[in-house]
Amino acid sequence: MNSQQSIAIPSDFKEAKTIQERVLFALARLGEGTADKISRELEALAPEIPDKEVIAGVHKVLTDLHTQGRIGASEKEGTLIFSLNK
Repeated sequence: MNSQQSIAIPSDFKEAKTIQERVLFALARLGEGTADKISRELEALAPEIPDKEVIAGVHKVLTDLHTQGRIGASEKEGTLIFSLNK
C-alpha cells in the first residue's frame, strides 16, 4: 500500500475484522493519541483479545501506517501522538 490509498475506517467496531481496521476505528474515536492510549481504547472495545497481542498489534499498525505516510504523527515530549491527519 502507498500513501495515495485512502484509509477505510469501519463505521462500527463489529465491522472491524483486522487489527488494522480495529486500530483505525479506535484512533478515529479518539481523534488522536499515543500508541498506549490507542491500545487502552482497543482493549476497552475488545476485552477478549489478550493485552500483549493488542499492544504489539497497535504499535506495528501505527508504525507501518505512519511510515507509509497514511496517518500523521507529531512528537510531544519524546512521545509520538498519532492522528488520521497527514
